[in-house]
Amino acid sequence: MRFVGFDEATLERFWSKVDRAGGPDACWPWKRTTHNGYGTARIRGRNYRAHRLALMASTAKFNPLPSDFACHHCDNPRCCNPTHLYWGDAKLNRADCMNRSRAAIPFGSQPPRNTKLTDEDVKNIKHRLKAGSSVSGLAREFGVVRSAIQRIKSGRGWQHIAA
Repeated sequence: MRFVGFDEATLERFWSKVDRAGGPDACWPWKRTTHNGYGTARIRGRNYRAHRLALMASTAKFNPLPSDFACHHCDNPRCCNPTHLYWGDAKLNRADCMNRSRAAIPFGSQPPRNTKLTDEDVKNIKHRLKAGSSVSGLAREFGVVRSAIQRIKSGRGWQHIAA
């Protein structure tokens, strides 16, 4: 498996950080640094997700677009086995994540983890927004940033709370 433009030493160094002991059908976990569960590798001064590099090597697609996602069939973020990887886009990646129940809480369906607002506060805010209160005024009153109130107003946050 070759990276276009990368020499054998670079390839050897990359693959030495992948545990391929399980054989060709097993997950090949990245053995080094991870970020949010995904392996990270630095090549030529640039950081990459390890599974993305593995897919680039196996498909000879060295210059994928930023919109190209390296997706996993196996649901193992550390896996670098090219047979477990495929190219997709953001929409496909998100749908796959949701279908396999790997997604965090569905976007907007529950409060942010470190929120200052209670469910009662949000009910009150929704009611007052309908009555014409300003986003800025409510943000000041409840001690939050305007974007928090704007998310409630637009329905992008706190969707589980009825007005």
